[in-house]
Amino acid sequence: QNTDHWEHFARSLANEQYRVYITGSNAKMLSSEVATTLGGRYMIQEVYPYSFVEYLRANTLELYKHWEYDSETTNSIQRMFSAYFYDGGFPESLKAVQKRPWLSVLYQKIHV
Repeated sequence: QNTDHWEHFARSLANEQYRVYITGSNAKMLSSEVATTLGGRYMIQEVYPYSFVEYLRANTLELYKHWEYDSETTNSIQRMFSAYFYDGGFPESLKAVQKRPWLSVLYQKIHV
């Protein structure tokens, strides 16, 4: 996205029947200029972090009826909420052993 006229290169690959995936969070990528160059051959897919319920499920904790009366479950939920709030709900972060360095790198990539 920081290379001039990258969208022309992407278009030429698509014209040759290659499947091209372009990712990023830059507003320029959504500009009308890019949309014109790609000629309607694109689909925007927004990706969000987990909701807290999705985060619980990803950590294999399903809420069941009357879970709030089980102290072990409520303690687990409180611990997981702290981690969710502190580390964010990014799916990739669940795999990271050292979460803070991973998040720092992610932050640097976004705010360059």
